[in-house]
Amino acid sequence: MTAAEVAKRVGVADATLFRHFESMQQIVAAAIARFEQRLLSTFPTQTDHPMVDLREFFLRRLALGRQQPLVLRLIFNDRLAEAAGDAEAESVRTIVERSLSFVRDCLLRAQQQGLVTRDVPVEVLLWMVTGVLRGAILTRYSNVGADVAWHSVQLVLSPRPRESTT
Repeated sequence: MTAAEVAKRVGVADATLFRHFESMQQIVAAAIARFEQRLLSTFPTQTDHPMVDLREFFLRRLALGRQQPLVLRLIFNDRLAEAAGDAEAESVRTIVERSLSFVRDCLLRAQQQGLVTRDVPVEVLLWMVTGVLRGAILTRYSNVGADVAWHSVQLVLSPRPRESTT
């Protein structure tokens, strides 16, 4: 992540960047702060209904990702963390982990309430939810709507009736 690359992405000359920032480190710090602000806006207030919370998070995060795909692409690669210093890189990891923890907590609570399958470890369910979210954001030409994507996730997560052994 160079000044030239950043300037090109935002549509200004290299020198213009340094009228607003003293260093690349300040640019990276500002990018991380903006990244965190955008992601925090997608967290719903937690309720006693984990699947409602998870749905709201999923739909908000998907909307953000579709409106501003570059913001969420930062979650799925290490470029921002690599460009940052140690403290800022840890901040990026903490921001990403906050999202994963939210989803993990919703899934765990939903499992405890019998709302999602108990046959699959929560960590695997986490991969499934975040994988669908990632695919829905990164796929440029998808005609799958947000509600259809969420409904599909819900179908996969749903507990299945056990077959009778009698």
